[in-house]
Amino acid sequence: MSRSVGRMSLLLCCIVMALHLATGLDSAPGVVNTTEEEVEGVDSQSPCPAGWHQNEHRCFSFYPVWATWATAELYCSQHRGNLVSVHSPGQQVFVQDLVRRHTDQPVWMGGYDAAQEGMWLWSDGSAVDSFYWEEDEPSNSGQGENCMELHTGGTHTHTYTHTHTHIHTHTHTHTHTHTH
Repeated sequence: MSRSVGRMSLLLCCIVMALHLATGLDSAPGVVNTTEEEVEGVDSQSPCPAGWHQNEHRCFSFYPVWATWATAELYCSQHRGNLVSVHSPGQQVFVQDLVRRHTDQPVWMGGYDAAQEGMWLWSDGSAVDSFYWEEDEPSNSGQGENCMELHTGGTHTHTYTHTHTHIHTHTHTHTHTHTH
């Protein structure tokens, strides 16, 4: 890991911990209760835990609790994951479909530019490279809009103190075992 990426990871960790101390989790108004429906890209033989959805080599779960960006990221990291990052057009379609099936409200994504204005990174440490922003986004206004949220129409920036539900993701590394 490069020294620069290590420092940014440490900075993100410090920001998350500081913001976590100042915020809490609330119930989630606007969350749509759904049954287990087909979501584009979901494999019925998924190596993901029950209630999670697989797309490519990752597992995704909608978390219907309202939280600040930092609190949501902290929750995800405590469960061996991150807020959702998108690395292909197919994943973007999958995530947008998953969000539409669970809520009509915006959700947090893992994108942030708190370390350097205009330099967007995912909370998993990767660069935001080929993501489709809403028109006139990211605004990079320097007014504290350092976090990424997803609406049904696309993504835009918002302040870290706002609360949303979120999508948690992790790379699946386990296999199912069967006992007889």
